[in-house]
Amino acid sequence: MPAIEFPGLFRGPVVIPLKPYGAIWLRRDNTLMEESTMAVQQLYAEGGFDIDDGFRELPDHVAAELEFLYLLIFRETEAQGKGDLDALTAVTDLRQRFLAAHLGGPRGT
Repeated sequence: MPAIEFPGLFRGPVVIPLKPYGAIWLRRDNTLMEESTMAVQQLYAEGGFDIDDGFRELPDHVAAELEFLYLLIFRETEAQGKGDLDALTAVTDLRQRFLAAHLGGPRGT
């Protein structure tokens, strides 16, 4: 797909073909700011992840979720490198719960 077409997937004059919000993909009713949005914010807080004030999207935007996943993987690698088994276990658990409930969760839960 040419790069020029990519932005058109997420914004459009009338209909947005792809909506990059977890709530849309995790629920059948296409409603934003639902339970899944609040749940992802709780996971962010648990992981010490703060969304920058300049980020003008909802907390469950795919960009925020992927950034959180990156942070978790970074912290796993760091804990593993330090041999900190407690930290490694905690962050691995958080990453697995996040993936199962959000990025890897089935539509319609």
